[in-house]
Amino acid sequence: MIDPVNLTAGMFTLAVGFENRLEDPPEIITTEVMDESDQHQLFFTGTAVNGPASDQPGAPLSHAYADMDVNQLPIGLSNTITAATGTGTLTVTLRHMPPVNDVAVKVAGVAEQVKTGGFAAIGGSTDAQVNFTVTVQ
Repeated sequence: MIDPVNLTAGMFTLAVGFENRLEDPPEIITTEVMDESDQHQLFFTGTAVNGPASDQPGAPLSHAYADMDVNQLPIGLSNTITAATGTGTLTVTLRHMPPVNDVAVKVAGVAEQVKTGGFAAIGGSTDAQVNFTVTVQ
């Protein structure tokens, strides 16, 4: 079950973590994402968010990345969110983008490519994707 996100207007730090609960004991995946941060990026899309990967100017959430990999490209485990009154859907997507034939797939501007062309516009594969209903009061 995915709980809805209910916020009051303001500025927030959004930290994202991953856990594989199919393992016993559960395996923390966040460490792997951080260790391979030059091959992973989170994207924040949907009607509730405006930011690098989502073109929703009237959305209640404004997103900005707050962490970078060794190549100074965004990761998305740490983020800044500015919330204003409104509702919508927030989709958080973790993409794995390993190099192909020694050519980097995670490059500058991939969030903007998602914004204009969706996930089909970038390489890699989706490791995780979760939809949240968001209400900001």
